[in-house]
Amino acid sequence: MRRRFWVALTLIQLLAACSSTAYRNEIFAEASPYEARFATTPPATCEAARRVLLSQGYSLVAAAADEIRGSKAFQPDEDEHVVLDITVICVSLPDGAIAYVNAVQTEYALKEKSDSADLSISRLGSISLPLGGSKDSLVKVGAMTVEDPTFYQRFFAAMSRHAPRLRPTR
Repeated sequence: MRRRFWVALTLIQLLAACSSTAYRNEIFAEASPYEARFATTPPATCEAARRVLLSQGYSLVAAAADEIRGSKAFQPDEDEHVVLDITVICVSLPDGAIAYVNAVQTEYALKEKSDSADLSISRLGSISLPLGGSKDSLVKVGAMTVEDPTFYQRFFAAMSRHAPRLRPTR
């Protein structure tokens, strides 16, 4: 009996070790699609990001001199809802500013939940009665950081219309 316990515990630990975890694929590369350098101050760089977000229909969630957060909702079909949240942080450089941008896509699906009622009568027990009603609600089904470099290139290109870019240092 004790041996089975240890074998089962060892198998559980092996399965847990083999499970896929996102951080194992994290590289922390020197070149990053999430940053761009601008020949402006951090407030002017974040102002450029604010203008880009507003011009594309994003709602501003937060706006400060060195940070902008915007959100935009999409509905690809009637049972799916997607929210794109973008955060821009602007940091000072000796010759300008650097903008760090991160976009997170959150997906929601429409789920239906049926209603029922329980009726309890002493000495007879409990009876579950369907009411015939149902409620639809959006349920979060996933969220992930947008990793597509072309998405960020388009964002930084739009920012450069309002703030001149610096050449990347190599």
